[in-house]
Amino acid sequence: MSERAIKQLKALRDTGVSTKQLQQELGLRAQETVRRWLRGESNPKPDMCAKIEKLSESAGIITTPPSTNPFE
Repeated sequence: MSERAIKQLKALRDTGVSTKQLQQELGLRAQETVRRWLRGESNPKPDMCAKIEKLSESAGIITTPPSTNPFE
């Protein structure tokens, strides 16, 4: 899960979102936390991965896949 979140963070950075903006959007105290994730020195926890996913969706980086349940 965290590997996917880090890819999403990198994609957000590629679109011009700054580390400071990511830090603020994710409600983190320090930009260094985002930098450590991007460098692979640490991984975001599951709750933060969910926030990163939502941020990526709202930025149009990813979209929620369609349901795989044929009965829905």
